[in-house]
Amino acid sequence: MLSAVPCAYARRAPLVDLPYTPLRTPQGGAVTLEQAQAAIIDGARSMGWTVLSREPGRMHLQLQLRTHSVDVAVKYDAGGFDMDYLSSADMDYTNKGDKAFIHPNYNVWTYNLSDTIAASPMLEAGFVPPDPNAPPPPSVLT
Repeated sequence: MLSAVPCAYARRAPLVDLPYTPLRTPQGGAVTLEQAQAAIIDGARSMGWTVLSREPGRMHLQLQLRTHSVDVAVKYDAGGFDMDYLSSADMDYTNKGDKAFIHPNYNVWTYNLSDTIAASPMLEAGFVPPDPNAPPPPSVLT
């Protein structure tokens, strides 16, 4: 039996903007704003995302895979973060009224990023994140 759904629509899912995700230390304690920022940067880099811009409380992240790219805004504070869709390329994004649809991999990629941020070692109690603006250490190879 043939499907009545065109092929282009079969590869779309409702776009999910992730809700606010609390950040806690593995022991359940509060984290600092600096730890939240470091966890987002660490999680993004470990999942192949690039930090395109950063300002207090907000980052612009991008993931590029082959011909596909997605851009998200991550808003954060010392308690947690949320993630919103900004734009994409080659992801079959459509917006119909108040409903947005996109390739289902978008939701997988953003859920994975969110989980990685929430489990970042940067959230360890007592961890002091490195200054993201500090120069790299000198090379030990001479």
